Amino acid sequence: MRALELDYFLKLLIVGLLTAAILTVPGLAHAAASAAPTQNTIPILTVPSQEAVRQASSLTFTVNASNPDLPGEKIDLSASGLPTGASFPQSVGNPVYSTFSWAPGATQPWGNYTVGFLASDDGNLSASVTQTVIIQVVRSISAPGLTVPLAQSIAPGTILSFAVVAVDTNIPPLPLTLSASGLPEGSTFDPATGVFTWQPGKDQAPGVYVLIFTARDGLGGIDSKRVSISVVGSVQVGGASLSTFQDQLSIWLLPISVGILLGAVAWVWAHTRRREAKNTLLRSAEMPNAQIEDRKHDDKTPRAGEDQAKDQPS
Repeated sequence: MRALELDYFLKLLIVGLLTAAILTVPGLAHAAASAAPTQNTIPILTVPSQEAVRQASSLTFTVNASNPDLPGEKIDLSASGLPTGASFPQSVGNPVYSTFSWAPGATQPWGNYTVGFLASDDGNLSASVTQTVIIQVVRSISAPGLTVPLAQSIAPGTILSFAVVAVDTNIPPLPLTLSASGLPEGSTFDPATGVFTWQPGKDQAPGVYVLIFTARDGLGGIDSKRVSISVVGSVQVGGASLSTFQDQLSIWLLPISVGILLGAVAWVWAHTRRREAKNTLLRSAEMPNAQIEDRKHDDKTPRAGEDQAKDQPS
């Protein structure tokens, strides 16, 4: 009886020693586990569905992979089909991630580029998964073009109105937003139509007002232009307020015009008088010669009495 108990005790002791050796000696536990094949699970790979980038801009996004069912396994994360200039560093871990970076140049052909991402583990039964991302390269952004009028001049009480026009040349065109700064008191600007309207008061003259109009496309494209508005001063004439440039000109225009007309009439009259005087002098110089010729003619012409005496017989 004691011999049977001793034999059973020795067997238990041997099993315990072997178990302790397997758990404590490096590599034996892994060899024991790998001796019998087990089912492996596919890593979980997370990528964006689709990306877009403009020429001369940059794009970055992160790709992740993990296998929570087998935390002891390592996952190798890599990419294929990278376009020229793009980068995606290969990475190993569980979980593991890496960053895709690309800055297509201004001459990069625009269109769709397909990039593949692969996650594979190092398990006894290797498992892997691949996913693709379509990256659309669109044409580079052109800044909007803004057209504004030249410098303006206005008198107090007069209404000034003009429009600013913004144009976007991108394909497809981007929506533009108009704004204005430096607006004087009493003026209005409609961003929807681009129309500026103002009727300055007397207390705002004289003065120079500088307005800044801006067009934005929402993606960094911007164009700004300035418009200078001069509100002219005023003078008091007979108790009425007149602008120095416009009203004063209208006041002096009639006298100046009358003076020019009278001067022209006087010049014509003087010119006519000089011509008449010249003609009179010429006639006076020619008169003595004419009288001499008349006298010669009279001497040659016979008198009536002389002709009769010659005809009578002696």
